[in-house]
Amino acid sequence: MHAWLKRAVAGLLSAVTLLGGGLLMAGTANADEIRMPDIGKTITSLTASAAHASDATGKVPSNQRGKENAVEPAESKTTGNVKTVADNTSNLPDHLVNGTFDYRGNEIINENQRVYGSHDTTYLAIISAKTGVIGNPLHSKLDNWDSGKFGWKSNDATAGVDTVEVQRRNHTPYPTNAGNVWGEIAAAKRGKYIYQDIATTPGVVYKWSLKHASRNADQDDSMQVMIGEPGKTVAQQATRTTSNGSDKTGSVGTTITTHGTAQDGKWETYTGDYLATSTVTRFTFRSVRDSNGQGLDFTAEGNCVDDLSFDKAYKLSYDKNSSDATGSVPSNQYGKENTVQPAKSKTTGNVGLAADKTASGLTVHDLKKNDKGKVPSSSKADSTQPAAFKAPDAKVETIASRSAGDELAVNGGFDTPKWTIAKEGQGLPWIYVYADKGVVSSYYQYANGQKGTKIPGLTTSSFAWRDVDNFGGHQAMELHREKDGNTAADVHAGRTVAQTVATMPGASYTFGIRHSGRSKGHAGGVTLLTGPDKDHLTPVKLTRTTVSKTGAKYGDKTGDVGTVAYTHSDSADATEGSHDPWDHSDDWESYEGTVIIPAGQSRTMIAYRGVAKDGKLTASANDSIIDDLSFRLAYKLSYDANGGTKKSTSQIGSKTDGTVKAIANTSDSLPAELVNGSFDYPAGLIAGASTKYPWDDWTVVDPINGRYARHIGVDKDLWAPITGWDASKFAWKSTQTKGTNWQQIAQGVELQKDSKTGNQYAELVAGQAGTALYQDIATIPGVSYRWELKHASLDRTHLDGMSVMIGEPGKESAQDATRTTVNGNGDQPGDVGKVISTKVRNKAELGGSSTHSSRNHDGQWETYTGTYIATGTVTRFTFKSVSSSNNVNGNILDDLSFTKAYRLGYDGNGGTGQVPSRTETGRTETAASGTDGTVRLAADKSAEPESGTIADDRRMLTDTTARQDDGTSQRTITRSDGSVRVETIADTGAVSGCQVYYPAGTRITLATAKVDSDCWDSSQIGKTNRTFYGWSANTDANDRDVPVGDTMDRNTLNANVRTEIVMPARAKTVYALWAINPTLSYNVNTPAGSNAPGTPASQTVPYNTAAADKSGWAAGDTGKIPGYRFDGWYTAPNGGNKYDFNTPLTNNVTVYAHWIGNGYTVRFTGNGATGGGTPDQAFQYNIGQNLHRNGFTRDGYTFTGWKRADNQQAYGDGQWVTNLTTQPNGIVTMVAQWSANEAHIRYNPNPPAGKTAGGQGTPNWDGHTGDTPAIGGNGWTIDGYTFAGWTTSPDGGGTKYAPGASWTANGTLTLYAQWTPGEAGLTYDGNGATGGKTDPQNGVTDQKVNVRQNGFTRDGYTFVRWDTQADCRGKAVNPGDKWTLQGSSTLYACWAGVAQTLTYHGNGATGGNTAAQSGHTGDELTTNANGFTRDGYTFVRWDTAKDGSGTAYGEGKNGVSRYTMKPAGNDLYAIWQANPASIQYRDDYGATGSTPDTTGVTGQNVTIAQNGFTRPGYTFTGWARDRRTDPSLQPGGRYTLTPGTTTLWAQWKADPAHLIYNSNSGSTSQTRRTDGVVDQTLTVIANPFTRSGYTFTGWNTQADGRGKAYAAGNGFRLVADAKSNPVNTSVLYAQWRINRVTLKFDPNGGTGGYPDITADAFTTVTIPADAKEPKVQRPGFRFTGWAMKPTPGAGDTILSPGKGTVSMPDRGSITVYAQWAPAMTTLPFTGGHAQVPTIWLYAGFALMLIALGVMMPMLRMRMAATKRTGKHMPITGGKHAK
Repeated sequence: MHAWLKRAVAGLLSAVTLLGGGLLMAGTANADEIRMPDIGKTITSLTASAAHASDATGKVPSNQRGKENAVEPAESKTTGNVKTVADNTSNLPDHLVNGTFDYRGNEIINENQRVYGSHDTTYLAIISAKTGVIGNPLHSKLDNWDSGKFGWKSNDATAGVDTVEVQRRNHTPYPTNAGNVWGEIAAAKRGKYIYQDIATTPGVVYKWSLKHASRNADQDDSMQVMIGEPGKTVAQQATRTTSNGSDKTGSVGTTITTHGTAQDGKWETYTGDYLATSTVTRFTFRSVRDSNGQGLDFTAEGNCVDDLSFDKAYKLSYDKNSSDATGSVPSNQYGKENTVQPAKSKTTGNVGLAADKTASGLTVHDLKKNDKGKVPSSSKADSTQPAAFKAPDAKVETIASRSAGDELAVNGGFDTPKWTIAKEGQGLPWIYVYADKGVVSSYYQYANGQKGTKIPGLTTSSFAWRDVDNFGGHQAMELHREKDGNTAADVHAGRTVAQTVATMPGASYTFGIRHSGRSKGHAGGVTLLTGPDKDHLTPVKLTRTTVSKTGAKYGDKTGDVGTVAYTHSDSADATEGSHDPWDHSDDWESYEGTVIIPAGQSRTMIAYRGVAKDGKLTASANDSIIDDLSFRLAYKLSYDANGGTKKSTSQIGSKTDGTVKAIANTSDSLPAELVNGSFDYPAGLIAGASTKYPWDDWTVVDPINGRYARHIGVDKDLWAPITGWDASKFAWKSTQTKGTNWQQIAQGVELQKDSKTGNQYAELVAGQAGTALYQDIATIPGVSYRWELKHASLDRTHLDGMSVMIGEPGKESAQDATRTTVNGNGDQPGDVGKVISTKVRNKAELGGSSTHSSRNHDGQWETYTGTYIATGTVTRFTFKSVSSSNNVNGNILDDLSFTKAYRLGYDGNGGTGQVPSRTETGRTETAASGTDGTVRLAADKSAEPESGTIADDRRMLTDTTARQDDGTSQRTITRSDGSVRVETIADTGAVSGCQVYYPAGTRITLATAKVDSDCWDSSQIGKTNRTFYGWSANTDANDRDVPVGDTMDRNTLNANVRTEIVMPARAKTVYALWAINPTLSYNVNTPAGSNAPGTPASQTVPYNTAAADKSGWAAGDTGKIPGYRFDGWYTAPNGGNKYDFNTPLTNNVTVYAHWIGNGYTVRFTGNGATGGGTPDQAFQYNIGQNLHRNGFTRDGYTFTGWKRADNQQAYGDGQWVTNLTTQPNGIVTMVAQWSANEAHIRYNPNPPAGKTAGGQGTPNWDGHTGDTPAIGGNGWTIDGYTFAGWTTSPDGGGTKYAPGASWTANGTLTLYAQWTPGEAGLTYDGNGATGGKTDPQNGVTDQKVNVRQNGFTRDGYTFVRWDTQADCRGKAVNPGDKWTLQGSSTLYACWAGVAQTLTYHGNGATGGNTAAQSGHTGDELTTNANGFTRDGYTFVRWDTAKDGSGTAYGEGKNGVSRYTMKPAGNDLYAIWQANPASIQYRDDYGATGSTPDTTGVTGQNVTIAQNGFTRPGYTFTGWARDRRTDPSLQPGGRYTLTPGTTTLWAQWKADPAHLIYNSNSGSTSQTRRTDGVVDQTLTVIANPFTRSGYTFTGWNTQADGRGKAYAAGNGFRLVADAKSNPVNTSVLYAQWRINRVTLKFDPNGGTGGYPDITADAFTTVTIPADAKEPKVQRPGFRFTGWAMKPTPGAGDTILSPGKGTVSMPDRGSITVYAQWAPAMTTLPFTGGHAQVPTIWLYAGFALMLIALGVMMPMLRMRMAATKRTGKHMPITGGKHAK
C-alpha cells in the first residue's frame, strides 16, 4: 500500500486501540486522528454508500464508564443525516420542564378550594403527578392530565405516585383562576423530594437557575440543590444573583437560605453550573432546615421554589479588538466567573469573522489580516488555537488542540533532581532524596549517617512528591537509576506518596503510570488513590493498557485489574552481584484509571501506595518500581456506527476512489527521488500463510519478467505473471544473478507480508548471499539529499545489522545513520554510526502449517535517517548486510525515502554569540557578523559554512523523537556534558530545527529559545539593549531571505516571528528577531505650590519583562510632601489606573506619582445630650466643607453652637471650615453648647367615671429646667374611694410620684390622682352536689367578672346552668356570662337526671353475646337470660362482681331476675363452673413402657407427669404438643388444663455413638475413631493404615472378614449397644491381601533367560538348579552364577543355581543378574600358544562396521553436490526451512 495510506490505517488502528476505553485526554492526537475537544465527542463511521444504511447493526467501542476496552451495540438506525450527538433513546427531555409550575397550577389549587371551602390550606394543594388526582384524602381527578408537561416527579406517595405540592398567595380568592404558582420541595413527608430526570451529554456544562423563598415568616428555610446521576446526586455550589433586600448577592456555597416568604413575594434567585458525567442527570433537592409542620397533619413544610431552569451553557469570550486597547475583559475561564482577565493581544481594529458556534461555546475573535492559522485561545490564557472557518459542506470537524498544560502531576517522571552515581555510594544505583532540605544522599551516606549533597533547585515544589505517612519528618524518597539512564521511584510497601493538584469539580481525569516489580521474586503491588486530603483517599479502579515481554510470559492481559497494579519482573536486583543498575526494559507495564472529581473539590491529592498483591496494606509486602506518573483531564469519546456494520473493533476497511496515482518519471529515465519506498506495489501478491499454503506469507518478484513466486513448497511451477506489471512503479532491483536455486533469479527482490497488520515490506537479500536490492536515482552533484527508512531484525533470535550504501554506481560507501524512533526493546535514539541494528522481540518463524511469528513485525520497526551530498548525476541507493542469522536471511526494510534536502541556516541579525550550526546536526556556531541594514542574499546550496566557527560547548549530541505505546511521543535530547532531557510531546508532524538539511516541504520546528529543549537556547546569543524574540523567515519579492529591523512594536514582532516553517526547495536562512528593550520612567507629578522630592532613576528591562518598582517609595508615605500622602504610581498624571509592576513591558512607559491630602477627623460630642447624635466628619487637608448640622438633643435645653475642645474657639451650626489641623489622621473635637428651657407641674383630680371630685385641690408649680421642686399633696376627695398617689397617665400607667418627692424640672409634668374602690364578691352553691367544688370570685364594687364554669358533680345528674334561686326559678345565668360585683352574691347549680345502661360481661366467655339494657337511675328491669358460652365451662348465674362475691342474679334461672338501676356501675358478670379435663402421654418413636394420664378440670393448673417410656440409645428430652418437634414442656412443670383431653408426645435426643477403624494387623494393630450419634449414617473413610507386604481390600465388621463388608464412601449406620466400651461403639476391621512379588532373571549382556518366579512377599526363594547355561549364554563368556547387582562388588554374594536364596520384597519385583567370565580362545597363527579373550575378537568386527557407517553419508553428499534446493522449502533445507 502507499505510505500515506499505511500511516492513516496505522493511525486509525492506534486510535481504536488507545481510545476504545471510552475516555480521552484533551489534546491527545497524532497523524490521522482527531484532537479531543473540551466536551464529549462522537465519531461517526464512514460507509462506502452515498446514503447511510438504514439496517446498520453490529458493535462499536464502548463509551460507558467502567466498560473500557469493551464494545457496545451500535446506536439506533439513522436516515443518513449527520448526527451531532448520539440519539437520545431515553425519551427524557433535554432540559428542565415546567420550571414555573404554571402547567394547570391554578386549576389544581382552585379545585382544592372548591372541595375544602374556606379551610386555611386552600392556597395550596397536593397532586399525584402521575395520575392527576388531587388532595389528601384524594378527592378529585383532573381530566386530560399530561404528566409529561407537568414534568415533576417525587419519591413521596402520600397522594399517589409522584406526590407534588403547589402553592400560591393565600389571599387569591376562589374561584378566580389567577396568581403566581410555585412548588414546595417536599409535599407531605420529610426526606421526600421532587425531582426531574433530564437527558444530558457527558462532558457538557449545564447552567441551572431557580428562585427560592421560605414558607413561614418565623422560620428561614434552607436547602441544597442536588444534581448528578440518579442515586449519585451531590450538593451543588450556588450563587445568589438577586436579593429581596435581606441578603447579599454573591457566592453562598452549597446551602441556600432565604430571609423572606413566598407569600410576601420575597424571592431570591440562585444559579450554578454543572458538568454532566452521564447521559441521564437527576435535578432534585435536599432540605437542610424547614418550618416543621406548624400543627398541620403534614410532617414536611418549607423551601418554596419557582422559575427553575436546567439547560446547556455555552462559553462567551471577549476580545478587546483594538491596537491600543489595554486592561481587562470579563473572564471566560471556568471557575473564574464574575472576575476579569487580561484583554487579548492587540488587533488592527478591523472586523474579524466570528468563530462558528460549537457545542463547546461561542467565541468572537478578530483575525489579523492574512492570519489564517491561529487566534487567541478561548480556554487557556496567553496561548492560541486554530482559527475556526466555516467551510461549505465540510465533513471533517477541526477540533482545537489542548496543550501539555493538561498534565497536572509535577515531576511525574521523577527526573528531578539530576544526579549521578557517587563513588562513596559503592556504585549502588540509587539515592535518597530529602526535598525539604534540598539534599540528596547516596546509599553509603545514608547507611553511615553522613550528610548528603546539596542539589541546586531541589525544593519541595520542584520535587513535588512527599510521603504523607511520614508527614512532618524529613521526606526521604528513594530513586533508582535504570540501565538506560532513566530514573524511577521505589514504591515502599505500606507507605503513601502524594502531591496535591488543582482540579475542576465534576470533570474527569486520567491517572496513569508505568509500573514494574522490583526484581525477580521480589514484586509488590501499587494502588493509585485520589481524594481531598490524605485522610480521605480512595483507590482508583485501574486498567492495564500495555503488557510487557515479561508480563506476557506470566499471562498478563490488558484490561481491568481492579485497584491494584501488580507487575512481574525477571530483572536482577541491583543489590546483587556487581550492583549493575536495574534493567526493567522488558518489565514495564502501563496502567491507567479515570477519576471524576466530586462537586466542590477544587484541590485534589493524587497518591500512590505500596501494597501486597492482594491489595493489603502491610509493610512486609515486596517493593515495586513506578515511573511516568500522569494525571490529566480526560474527555469521553463515543463511537456511532452511523449506518454501518462494524464486525471488529480492530479492523477498518478502507476504500479508495479507484483512481491510479501517477508516479513521477517514466521507465526510460531515472526518477528524481526514490520510488515505491513502502513496497506497496504490486499489491495483493501475498495471500497470507494458511494450512494449505503455509509459506504464502512471502514471495520473490522477478522485475525483469514481471512475475512472482506463489504457493512456495507446494506448486511445482512456482512462477505466475503479475497482472498489469509496471517495472517503473516497482522500481526495485537487486544485484542478484541467476543461480541454481529457484530463488536465485536475476535482480530478484523478496517481499514479505506481516502476519498481523498485513503490511508488505522487503528483505535485504532475496536468495543469493552477498547481494542486495537497490535503486538508481537521478541526482544533482553537490546537492544534499536526505534519506530515511525503517529497519527491523527478522526475529529475536538474532540481531541483524546492515549498512546503507550510497554513491555513484560501483562507488557506494557506507553512510552514517541516526536512529530517530525506537520500538522500546532497548535501543536508544541517536547516532548509530555506519551499521544499523534493531532489537526486536517477535519470535522465530515456525515451520509446517503454523503462522510465521517472525512475520509479526507490528511495533518492531525503528526509523533511521541520514544526509548524502550527491557527487554524480546518478546515485545508487543500496545496502550491505553486516550480520544476519544466515547469509540470505534477515534485515527487513520498509518506508524508504531519498529526496533532495536543503540547508537551514540561522542568522544572528546583529546579535553576538552562538546560533545553531549550518553544517553539523545538533551543534552551534558563532553567529554571523552584524548587518548594516542592507538585504543579504540567502545562503547558497553549498554544504560549506558561510561564516563563523563551530562551538562544542554543551552541544547537542542527539535530538530524537520516539513514538510510545500509549500513542504519545517521547523526545530525548542528549548533550556533550552528559545531561539528558526526556519530555513527552504531542506528535505534530514537525521535525527538530537542528538537523541542518531538510527535504523540501518538511515542517520544521525552529530552534527554540527555551533552555534544554533542543540544540540551542536564547541564552547563547545577545544584542545590546535588545531581547531575542524568535526567528523571522521573511522573503522579498525575489524570494530572497531578509531580516526584520529591530522594533518595539508588538504587532510587528508577532506578525513576523515564526516557530515553524515549511522547507522550500532551496537553502533557507532565518534571522534573529530582536525586540528593543523598553524603559520605565518616573514622573513625581508634584501638587501645585509644593516642593518636589527627588525623581527616581528610570530603568530599562528586557522586552516583554516586567520592570520591578525600584523607586523605593512606599504607598502611604506622608513624609515626601508636607500635608500629602503618596498614593502610588499611576498610568496618567490625573486619573488613570494604578500601575501594575507585574505588567510585561512592550513599550516605553512613564508612571506618575499620585498625591492625596492628609486626612483628619472632626469628632462631635453631646456635652450632656440625652439623645440623638452627630457622626464624625472626615476632612482632607486643604479641602474645606461645612460642619455637620447638630444631631444631638438634650431634654429641656436648646442647642446654641459648637466649641473646639482644645482652644475653645466657637463655631456656628453648619459653618464652613478648612485646615482645622495639619496632622495626618488627626482628630479635632467639637463640643455642643446648650441653654435651659422653662418647666411646669400640673395636677389633675382624675375621678372615676361617673364620680365627682370634692375638696380644695392641689396647686400647680412653675419654674425652669434643672429646678428641684417637691411633689404636692392631694387636696381632692371622692366618696367610697381612697387616694392612692400620683401618676403621669390617667389610667395609672406611666411614672408614679408620691407627695413630697423631689423632681428635677424638665419641661411640663402632668400628674393624675389615682383612686382605690371598695371590695365585693360572688359565691357558688352545689345545690345537692355529691362532689367537686366551684371557687368564689372576689373583687371590688362594679368590677365585671366572667361567671365560672361548673366544678360540682352529682351522681346520676348532668349540670344545666346557674340560677339566683335554689329552686332554679330565679334569673338563669350561664357559665361565662358577665356579672357585675355588688356586695356578696350567690349562684345555685341546676341539674338534670342521667340515663343508665345495664351491661352484661361474658367474664371469660369464648363465644355468644348478651344484649345490654337501657333505663334511668332507680328503674327496675328484668335481666336478660345468658347468651354467652365458654369452652369447658357451664353458666351458673349473673353477679355484680367478676369473682362472684357480689350480688347474685338469676341463679338456676339462666340469669333471669329483677334488677334496679344505680347511678353508676350497672354491670353484671357471668359466673361459670369448670368441666372435667385431662392430659394423656404418648410416644411416636417406638419406645416401650407407658405414662399414666393426668386428670382435673378446665383451667386447673396441674403438674406434668414424669416420663415412663424407654428408648435404647436415646435420652428423653421432654414433652411436646406435636408428635415430632423440639420439647416445650418438662416433667414436673406446671400446665393449665384446657377443655377436653390434651395429648403430650415424648421427645428424644440420640446418644453419642462411635465407629472405630481397626488396622487389623496383629499385635501392632492401630485404630482411628469417628464420633456421631445413634442412628446417624457416617461415610466410611478411605484406608488410613499401611501394612508392609499387604494390599488393603476393604472393611468388615469382623476381623476374620466373615461379617458385613464395607468400602470407602459407603454409608454406615451407628447403632445402640449398651454392652460396648465405650457405649454405642461399632468396629470396622481392615482387610488385607498379601502381595505377590516376582523374581526376575536378567541375562546381563547374554541371551536367553529364565522364567519369572512369583511368590508371596517376604518369602525366601531358592535359585532353580536349571537356571544356568544353556538357558542363558553369552558368546565368549562362561556363566558363573547370579548376583543382586549387574556388577557385584567384592563383598557381594554370587548365588549358585539350586543353592542360592533370595528374600522376596514387600511388593513389586526383584531382579538377579547373570554373572560372566571371559572364555579364552587360542589364535591359530600363534601355534596354539597365544590366547586372547574371545570378546576382543567381537570388538574388532564391531569397529569395522562403525567405520563403514561413517563413510556412507560422505559418499552420498558427494553424489548430491550439484543438487540445490529452494531457500524457503521446509523439506529441502532452504533458509526458512525448520
